[in-house]
Amino acid sequence: MTNFLQHITLAAATLSLGFVAINSAQAATLTYDFSGATDSGLLIGATYSGFLSFDDSNLTGNGSEFLTLTHLDIDFSNPIFANATPVSDAEALFFNGTFLGLSFSTDSYSFIPGFFDVTQATFAYELNKEYEVNRQDGAGSVNYTLRQPDNPSSSIPEPSATLGLFLLGAWGISQMFKRQSA
Repeated sequence: MTNFLQHITLAAATLSLGFVAINSAQAATLTYDFSGATDSGLLIGATYSGFLSFDDSNLTGNGSEFLTLTHLDIDFSNPIFANATPVSDAEALFFNGTFLGLSFSTDSYSFIPGFFDVTQATFAYELNKEYEVNRQDGAGSVNYTLRQPDNPSSSIPEPSATLGLFLLGAWGISQMFKRQSA
């Protein structure tokens, strides 16, 4: 009777490990499309668009988080920005899990994330910085849209579920061998 009770206890413990309620881990590359137009300065009406991608697996959802981009593509209607030299890393800014925009600067323009909301994100430029008299600057808005993935991310098995299933299988195999030897 004690042997039977031990087997039932082991089976119940193994099964419970397999059904522990843990949120599935998700690994996904998120892509945001963006577009906008300058609404002030010498280049008023100049448009820009593009997309940025990043891996969100390190996103905790707590406080300010800067995620390094895996891809950034920017197209400008005005060729003046084509040869700009980056002066910062391109990063996606999140605050408490909410996307606020792109943080990226070059020697002539910057993408500035929103402070509280992605709708506050802006684009700013400064031309002829070396000349105090002819300096030209301006700004515009940036609109972001989360691109729907072609293949939605799949759940990654949790270690506790995998361990539970492994233990259940090992127990079942051991029971099969015990019956054959008896």
